[in-house]
Amino acid sequence: MGNLNHDPAQGMFFDVFVEVPSVGLSGYLAFSKVSGLSEETEAAEYRTGMDPPVKRQIPGLTSFGDVTFEDGLDREDVIRQWRNLIVPKSRFDDGRINRFHTQAGKSPKGRVTVTLVGPDSSVLHEFKLYNAWPASVEYGDMDASSSDVIIRSTMFKHEGLLEKSGEDADWAGRAYNAPTT
Repeated sequence: MGNLNHDPAQGMFFDVFVEVPSVGLSGYLAFSKVSGLSEETEAAEYRTGMDPPVKRQIPGLTSFGDVTFEDGLDREDVIRQWRNLIVPKSRFDDGRINRFHTQAGKSPKGRVTVTLVGPDSSVLHEFKLYNAWPASVEYGDMDASSSDVIIRSTMFKHEGLLEKSGEDADWAGRAYNAPTT
């Protein structure tokens, strides 16, 4: 049950930090939108012959939803560097597609941390995606008669979502430190 003494969090102040330890890739990224933070646990049904005539619901496998990040396309491109671990440019250098491969011995999986910040610069929530990797990238339309920003949508697959609240014991009194550019 929610606390009646606090307003609910607003989602307008957040930052995103990515790290791919296998290649030393890390940094803060500026996104305009994050969507799809979700998890779901399947129900496994079970019943013995001695049970009442109802099926038991037992927690089964948990899966995590794809998370989409949207940003304006610019020159600084950590996402493209990360995608190149999965689909290296060398696959296309000779004019034909070679077999799928990642860079030898280097995992393209990393961690993505989304930190939700309050108006008083306190950390409200943190979401960590584990074993995450950019599975797809979609670029917005280019239109010579428009001054719209080109929006890139990057969809991440991941194998775990950890959510922490600013009121968790190990976060007590933690202040938000804005990334430096």
